[in-house]
Amino acid sequence: MKILIVNENIIGGGAEQSCLKMKKLLEEHEQEVYYLTFDDRFYEKTENMINKNNIINIKVNKNIINKLIFKPILYLKIRNILRKISPDKVILNNIFCSPITQITALNGYEIYQIVRDYTIVCPKMTSVKMDYSICNGYNYEKCIKQCTYHDSKIQLILKLYLVKYMEKLRKKIVKQCIAPSKNLNKYLLKYGYKSCCINNPMDIFEDKYVKEKEWNENYKEYIYVGMINQNKGIFKFLDIYKIFSHERSVKLKIIGKCITKEDQEKLNQYLKENSKIEFRGYMSHDETIKEIRKSDFIVVPSLWIENYPTTALEGMLYGAVVLGSNRGGIPEIIGKNRGITFDILNYEDILSKLEKSYKMSRDDYIKLKKNAYEYIVNNNSFDTYYKKLMNILNDK
Repeated sequence: MKILIVNENIIGGGAEQSCLKMKKLLEEHEQEVYYLTFDDRFYEKTENMINKNNIINIKVNKNIINKLIFKPILYLKIRNILRKISPDKVILNNIFCSPITQITALNGYEIYQIVRDYTIVCPKMTSVKMDYSICNGYNYEKCIKQCTYHDSKIQLILKLYLVKYMEKLRKKIVKQCIAPSKNLNKYLLKYGYKSCCINNPMDIFEDKYVKEKEWNENYKEYIYVGMINQNKGIFKFLDIYKIFSHERSVKLKIIGKCITKEDQEKLNQYLKENSKIEFRGYMSHDETIKEIRKSDFIVVPSLWIENYPTTALEGMLYGAVVLGSNRGGIPEIIGKNRGITFDILNYEDILSKLEKSYKMSRDDYIKLKKNAYEYIVNNNSFDTYYKKLMNILNDK
């Protein structure tokens, strides 16, 4: 089978990692795979990349005009590539820079879209309202009255127009959507898409990562990995952690970046007020995994509706019990016996769950880690993912 993977960037976040892993997985099963990107920094990003086989890039500038208009030249370039490759199936991922042109160019081919986030139903992508209560999507909420987008109603209106227009195009052109989480799949079905759920895969290693660490009854180490901003819930969590950590022997390591100056200043204030927080800044993936392995718990306190966060999966795989908000795909990853969930809008609940983690017995802790690891092995292996994906592509 000849398969074309389409994604905005070649290297970036979780979507890009998943696309490259998918390409490698399909090639290992002797499928003929091509990868089309629209990265404006492609050559810079791929300078040290080893396997560039069958990767094609069309440079597209990322600006608001490209997002809203049809570009004939880009359309013709994509159609020319499609004619040369003549794929049997196209797996569409993120297309933000020029979505109308890109998806229109794919018309006539058998398209499957892996929906990576809630942009498909929410112009803000977060799927939360201004008060951070959960939003059911633009069809069910009064977006213009209740929300802003980057503090601008005009931007929100433009985004809402694009989401609605792209919905019409997708329903016309895309054969089936694939959601990594059951929660997002429910949204897609509610909006009338033909959709199914296939959980993201993970590289599974031997269980030495979940074997016993040195257990300290009176000291616990927590870690947060990700963007440092309000939507990720880290600031709300730090408010409670300040109370929780006051008379306890604990440490919270924070790994990630602040995008805005305001977020950096806000984080600096927390660091100044609490010596039991350690900010590590940005770290490579391998360095981050080493820190996760050393930690007792990994915190995923998202306010916005996460799809199927890799951070939680990596915590479970590398032996750190997950404390996560009860939003989006996080609860289905953690389950009832693989981690601890809390209500990110309920300070008392966060505090009680931190207390639970700190006072947890060694046996209960080992049991959670073991359950979490076994779940990843049985549910998120690449073999499992490949079988489910091929069943969809072969209409089984």
